[in-house]
Amino acid sequence: MLLEGIWKGNKLVEIIRKIEGTIMIEFKRNGDNTIASNRIPLYVGEFVYDESKESFLRNGRGYWIDEETRIATREVEWKDGVEVSGRDLYDGWHIHSLTHSILLVYFILLLC
Repeated sequence: MLLEGIWKGNKLVEIIRKIEGTIMIEFKRNGDNTIASNRIPLYVGEFVYDESKESFLRNGRGYWIDEETRIATREVEWKDGVEVSGRDLYDGWHIHSLTHSILLVYFILLLC
């Protein structure tokens, strides 16, 4: 695990990003969030490290997270930090998947 954040002296006082394997989580900049319950994720997804910019960029599939509900609101494809395409999610679901799930539940209820 890798943490990017703000340090004062030798103490980490704010976490900006957390990276585990191929997934990066970006957090809302809201002061001291070193305690997990204080962290508000805004983005979860794939990334690339750009050596020329010395920064982590969104790259590949990722999700915008609503800071109030903490549920994904949009699935996005990124290329070097630029949004290439995306689609809105409803309660964390693609509308097609949600419709399919509702129809499946309805069909099961009809069989009962």
